[in-house]
Amino acid sequence: MFLIKPLEAETEDLELVWLAGLQLHPEIGWQVRMVTKGIVTGTMKVWPLNIGLLPILAPGRRFSQGRLLETSARGEIEKATIPNLAEGEEVGSDIIPAELYSFGGRQGGVQRLFQYEIGRTEYLIPAIELIRFLFVHNKTLANALMHPGGLMTLFSPEEPGIYEDLHLRFTREVPVSCLNRAFVREFAWLAVHPDGRKAWDSVYKQSRDQRYVSFSPPPLRNFRLTFRGVQWNNRWLVLEILQASGKAAPCRKLLYSHSSLRRVHYAKPDPTRAEPEGNGEKCQREYAIDGPVTGSRTDIRQRSLRVPPKDSGFDVEVPVEKVIWRELRQGVPDGARSGRSRAKAVGEDRADSTLVKRFDASLAEEALGASLPPIEFRVLERASMGHLGELEPLMKAIRLIAKLRPKLEVSMSLCYLKPGRSFSVAGRHRRVCLVAIFAAPRRAPVVLLDVDHSGVNGLASLLIRYRRPRRFGDIERDVRGLLDALVERNGRWNGEKEKTLEAVAECERLPKVLRCRSPKVRVEYLTAWAMRLLERIDFSAQR
Repeated sequence: MFLIKPLEAETEDLELVWLAGLQLHPEIGWQVRMVTKGIVTGTMKVWPLNIGLLPILAPGRRFSQGRLLETSARGEIEKATIPNLAEGEEVGSDIIPAELYSFGGRQGGVQRLFQYEIGRTEYLIPAIELIRFLFVHNKTLANALMHPGGLMTLFSPEEPGIYEDLHLRFTREVPVSCLNRAFVREFAWLAVHPDGRKAWDSVYKQSRDQRYVSFSPPPLRNFRLTFRGVQWNNRWLVLEILQASGKAAPCRKLLYSHSSLRRVHYAKPDPTRAEPEGNGEKCQREYAIDGPVTGSRTDIRQRSLRVPPKDSGFDVEVPVEKVIWRELRQGVPDGARSGRSRAKAVGEDRADSTLVKRFDASLAEEALGASLPPIEFRVLERASMGHLGELEPLMKAIRLIAKLRPKLEVSMSLCYLKPGRSFSVAGRHRRVCLVAIFAAPRRAPVVLLDVDHSGVNGLASLLIRYRRPRRFGDIERDVRGLLDALVERNGRWNGEKEKTLEAVAECERLPKVLRCRSPKVRVEYLTAWAMRLLERIDFSAQR
């Protein structure tokens, strides 16, 4: 859990409308200018935030009292294939028509977008969103982005090229907590592959001393992307790229090492040693980040925070191996002495914790004399294109609903179920839930939950009809509580949990919603389901 300190005092939920470029603060360093809109008042405001937050900032994302909402984001989910990412036309954000995306009556500004025409459809992708998806996988990379040669401080330099075997030797500038196979694959591409490295270097060259962010996109062919965006006529504006493929691996085998990666052999703990019993108190940590500080202290084993995922696919699956230093020590591990370390670590990650402890942390670069501990993001999940499961037909039906009822505000987002049970996984991937929110003027919102039913029989969709207007932050807590209870019951909705919402909402289960598993679903079938869902959510009269 984390919250962004500057946004904490806001009394209304905020929507991230736009990222208005980068700026260099003489003391704090590089910052990203985030523009938000109040959900209720519509008030627009610019927030200069540390560039380390860039991995989680995408237009359409929403915040409640500084906390990023997982289950609420503006836009619809769609797929597209771009023949060559490098062949887009660079345009200014002033060409975005108000019907497609409104900036509150203001002009679109000078930010850069790349325009692609695929058939009769036009796609506009902000340059900063492509940069965020391709390069900025965590805070460490975000801080290195606008420093010439900053990438070279993160590993022992290798000449850009294609290798048979590639060994990445990470320096102490890279936190151990962010080293997983997905991150190492991505880092190898942007640091060693000629296309990735050239595109990375172009960000600083083309963005420094400018009011906008620009770069030279790499020549990724058949760039298949799933994105969240908004549509008007035959034009799409991409707000957030969720997953994409098209990258070529820079090697056939990938090794990585870090000076802190060691295997320690301890003596066996004394079985007669008594371990103190815990007090049974459940605890969950929450980190307040990006306060007005100029740096963080050094800590290569800093904690990492889970944030909304993004998936990136490569042309071939490259084996990734960790190289560790072996070291033999005598004695008993600390956890065996006290019995506290493991219990504490487990307790902190439980989603149903009743006690929240708050800690200040920093995303800034290391600085002498800084007192706050650093914190890192762990953005990447397994690199694959399969996490949508069997939700795609429903997403198409929801897009039809948005076309049939233009005055109905429809938003879709995907969230992972909490880990820990067999139901949390679908095949080799984390199971996801599609959250669709339907809102209209002077009407209480309606929320549709549909969990990926791959390998599951009899799991119904869930419709939540609110009795009165409700903040997105409260909807987030309602949805997360229902999904966590679903996981605890191993794939069965919890009626008792639904009853706790009776004062504010009515829950209805919808069995067998769009269970057609064919990759090609007839438009007539989808239209029939769209009309059926409109009747269910009781917006059928909204025109």
